[in-house]
Amino acid sequence: MRNTSIVIVWASFAWLSAYLALRKRLGDQVDITLIDQRDKFTYTPSLHETLMCDKQLDAIQFDLQEVYQQDFLHATISSIKKDKVITLSNGSTLTPDYIIIATWSRTNYFGKQDFEQYTYSVRHPEDISPLNTTLKTAKHIAVIGWWVTWVELASIIASRKHPDQHITLIHSRDRTFHTFHEQVGKRTQDRLTKHGCDLILWDRASEITADKIILQSGQKLISNCTILSSGIKINDEPYNGSVTFETDYDALESEYIYCAGDVAIHGLYTTAHNAMVEWRHVGHLVADHIQWLSNTYKPLSNRKEVAIALWTHDGIITNNERWRYIPFVTGLIKKFVEKRVMLEFKNKIMLPI
Repeated sequence: MRNTSIVIVWASFAWLSAYLALRKRLGDQVDITLIDQRDKFTYTPSLHETLMCDKQLDAIQFDLQEVYQQDFLHATISSIKKDKVITLSNGSTLTPDYIIIATWSRTNYFGKQDFEQYTYSVRHPEDISPLNTTLKTAKHIAVIGWWVTWVELASIIASRKHPDQHITLIHSRDRTFHTFHEQVGKRTQDRLTKHGCDLILWDRASEITADKIILQSGQKLISNCTILSSGIKINDEPYNGSVTFETDYDALESEYIYCAGDVAIHGLYTTAHNAMVEWRHVGHLVADHIQWLSNTYKPLSNRKEVAIALWTHDGIITNNERWRYIPFVTGLIKKFVEKRVMLEFKNKIMLPI
């Protein structure tokens, strides 16, 4: 009797977390094939640390073929149909018993074509090289957005920029981290200002060109490099439309196909971490279906902790309205989490999260 076959699409946090959950539950009772058009896994929460220093990219990546060996297929998918037929770009097909699709996430441009055309994002490893090329010569740099990534992008650039470079942060609220205690925002703003960042609060970009930003207030800013960090969304156009589903995503109505992105639905703040938690559950759901079991997994917990490393030796840890300013420690916590996740995925083991 043949093993149940499972194909997991795209090498994200969700992708590997579901894989590890299935392997732990079912072991060699199932044949799992991991498919991705990239040949490396990237710890994306640390991508901002590669700005103006792209050599650091190697430290947050590993080779998928080397680690997952016969379970990994380096290929591009052309289509996934509801009858569970996966067609690869070379014309070959796979028909597994189950399909898990981890669609990553994408930058939210809010339907504005000028934002998409004239801004940079830091979502995927291929974003880094063109952005760093521009950052080398840009005199005026602007970061538009809010929340943790916005602050960390600005802080990294501010700590590495040349003396003749100028950086401006644009935020649509009256203070940073507006959903936390006001002292968190004040502390953050003080540190950003101290390190040479200009802050424009309670205003938003309404139009962006190759060399300027027009704000809703009418103010115009020169910008040779505009970075957008104003939100992400589940990638409903997988890999920029390179994969097609049947009309209206009929494929997703099948009880044998599971689809979601690396934007964690359950948790608001630690996105990658919550995606790992949620997709372990997806792995267990598939295992339950295979074994005709139910409810063998624990309810999800709502995690809201954030470690904000503004600089290597400066950071804030928050949990809703509680916060602590802890110099030196926060950067180490973020680095520890990075190493822990890389250890798990590189060694194919499940650690507590």
